[in-house]
Amino acid sequence: MNPNIETLLHEIGPCLSSQVVERLSRSGLSAEAARKRVSRATGNVRRLTGIRFPNREAFLFLNNQFGKPEFFEQLASALKETGSSYGRALIGLAAREGAVPVMQFPVATGLPVENAKGQVPHFFVEQKLIELGLIIRNPSPDGDVISLCDCSTKNDRRHATVLVEDIVLGALKVWLAKVGWSSSKALAVRSDGSLPKFGQFRWDLVGPCYLASIVRYNAGKLVNGFIVGDILLNREITLEDLHPFFAKWDVLRNQNRATRFQPMFIADGFTSEALGELRARGCFVGILTTLFGEDIAKQLHQLVGVVEHAAAEVKNNPQAVFNLFAKVAKIEGAALNLRGVVLELVIGHLFNLLGYHIDIRQQVKSEDDRRAEIDVKAINRREVVWGAS
Repeated sequence: MNPNIETLLHEIGPCLSSQVVERLSRSGLSAEAARKRVSRATGNVRRLTGIRFPNREAFLFLNNQFGKPEFFEQLASALKETGSSYGRALIGLAAREGAVPVMQFPVATGLPVENAKGQVPHFFVEQKLIELGLIIRNPSPDGDVISLCDCSTKNDRRHATVLVEDIVLGALKVWLAKVGWSSSKALAVRSDGSLPKFGQFRWDLVGPCYLASIVRYNAGKLVNGFIVGDILLNREITLEDLHPFFAKWDVLRNQNRATRFQPMFIADGFTSEALGELRARGCFVGILTTLFGEDIAKQLHQLVGVVEHAAAEVKNNPQAVFNLFAKVAKIEGAALNLRGVVLELVIGHLFNLLGYHIDIRQQVKSEDDRRAEIDVKAINRREVVWGAS
């Protein structure tokens, strides 16, 4: 006997219509009959509206399933599995500890900031995912943050990773100019204060490229190409993590652009599957140990841990902390990125020597839900001293 659709949804939970069709087919219905039954389902069976899935699929659920944890989990999985723009947004956020500043949302998600044929713009995806309760937008001391629903703010680990990523981008900017790939004056990186743009997309790095294989000539005049790249440290990059990056690349390639470009991706390491796909596409693969050598790559990894646990590190082993900062500061362009965190650690160290209990970058919230960050907070029996930028 063929089960009805409501019974199946009770059993397997919210899901794509193709899964229901497959279950009905296994019970004896033809695929065509199963699809017709799904298309005609009414009553307690509902369809998610406002989001288009590939191949005219629908996301089905029951009235009493809407809004429950299982609903959100299954919907997120369906969006990612079908390769939709909404799924890429969730993948990009998950790869970055679940939260990014609003400015970095288009980079993390691979969504266009201008009209691109067949692509959903980033602001529309953001709005729809917020409506569905899959992501949230919250204020923070450094500006609004877009995050997955179970991660409202950037955590200390991600804060530290972004700092190291900015150091690497600054060093890479100098290196690309020195080897003749680009120009230090024209090449832009995320840490310069704005997100570089190429085509309809934002990137962590964009610059003109003068390599013979990239440039072309128009009426006898040389026309440069471009280097475009993204960075994601502190994790082994999987093929899924690369979906937003590949999405930008594919759209630009399919536009048959006259301007040539060379993509690059910088990371600590990749799974064999991800690395194989990058190489097959001809991507510049920047692994920290390859770019900087084992010693500097190790120091950058240590720096993430030190910045993440700043107060504990400066209290328990201040000499090792400042020795590490002195080493990392030798990387070209690193000193400027380190200036703020070094000042915090120096002040924290001085208060620690005076017998204060210290906290660094403590998050606080007012009664009206306004958020702020205390750079350094020092407490003893008589007083509380704090400072915020």
